[in-house]
Amino acid sequence: MKYVIGIDIGTTAIKATVFDLNGQECGSRKEKYTLITSSTGIVELDPESYLEKFSSVVKSAIKSSGVNINNIISLRISDQGEALLCLDQDGNPLRRAIVWMDTRSVEEAAFIEKKFGRDNIHKITGKVGMDAIWPAPKMLWLLRNEPHIYKKTAKFVLIKDYLIYLLTGRFVCEDALLCSTMWGDINTREYWTEMLDLLEVTENHFPEIVRKEEVVGIIKRDAVKRFRLPKKLRVSTGVFGVGNVNLGIFSESIGSAFKSVTTVDKLMLDPAMESPRCSFSCGGCSRNLEVSRGSRHKPCKRRKDLSTKPKELRSLRPNV
Repeated sequence: MKYVIGIDIGTTAIKATVFDLNGQECGSRKEKYTLITSSTGIVELDPESYLEKFSSVVKSAIKSSGVNINNIISLRISDQGEALLCLDQDGNPLRRAIVWMDTRSVEEAAFIEKKFGRDNIHKITGKVGMDAIWPAPKMLWLLRNEPHIYKKTAKFVLIKDYLIYLLTGRFVCEDALLCSTMWGDINTREYWTEMLDLLEVTENHFPEIVRKEEVVGIIKRDAVKRFRLPKKLRVSTGVFGVGNVNLGIFSESIGSAFKSVTTVDKLMLDPAMESPRCSFSCGGCSRNLEVSRGSRHKPCKRRKDLSTKPKELRSLRPNV
């Protein structure tokens, strides 16, 4: 029997779960980390904290599953979204990660929205406006307030990108997250050049864009030893969810943020500019999501499937 392991890098905790290829859970482990916060809207975390917890939950999840580690053939990662890291030319962090909840860049967000226009931002990124939680205004804040760090930064990455880099040696970014960075174009699914110009960077400062569920590569030898993972492990960008991958499916989730999502077959912007849009890929096809995002205290409804019920984790087999 072969197995896969899924990693969820959440806002306040990280979770690892081992599944068989039929989607049955075999073992799981969750551990929390303490965010560094202040009254000025700062929310950060030492990158090493992510790595320590990642190593710990992987080891515990595999142990609790009782499976032979050499039978785990694939690892997939999802994350909290837009936690930003600045890396030097050797791939080492230059400062603590700025968590998506960080709101220090309110003035920068307002500046960007005024420069590009709210309507234009919605058309290009799918988001309903510029907000301090997105990485682009955080980068502008760094440019203005920590120029010494900014100038030394060779790569601006999300926490998921950083972990994949440590595992495989490749800098990649999943295109499903690109639009919520505010430096991506939802129409072309490439980088938004005008935004990069404003931030005084080029595409070389960012990872290669890949599609969700793409196999990035085989785990490196040093990563096998560091994280106690099996040799020849395949590392992919996608992970497992509620099965919202086909038209007609509606789902809601709750965590540090509340989201209700439905899948559509083409990009349809909200005329009222209240509901953001995201892009994703699965099974060789492209889809767009209509997302409503709000308070984590709103009621969480059960997943509603208006077409056919997907099989458990049916996307496991194609890429393992």
